[in-house]
Amino acid sequence: MGLRTTVKERAGDECAVFQKSKKTSRSPTTSQVPDAKIDKVLEMIKNLTTEVKLLRKEQQGCNEELKKLKEENGALRRENESIKLKMKILRIHCLMYIQD
Repeated sequence: MGLRTTVKERAGDECAVFQKSKKTSRSPTTSQVPDAKIDKVLEMIKNLTTEVKLLRKEQQGCNEELKKLKEENGALRRENESIKLKMKILRIHCLMYIQD
């Protein structure tokens, strides 16, 4: 009979959940931090923010430089392919000239 619960018992259990206190005790002495520490933390946050801005600006410059290098690399690859094609044509002409 211990496994079966009645509707009344289940309803009582559900009400008990809502009746629990949700208050938390807080002591005023533990939450107080000296102003000097807060100022120091704020200064550190300010410095970190400045550093992040500088890093982002530097990253943007690097990204632009990388884009230019990629474009230059693409142009060089196209030029290389063109030179290879011209070399093939010259070889064919030389072979034809030698055979004649």
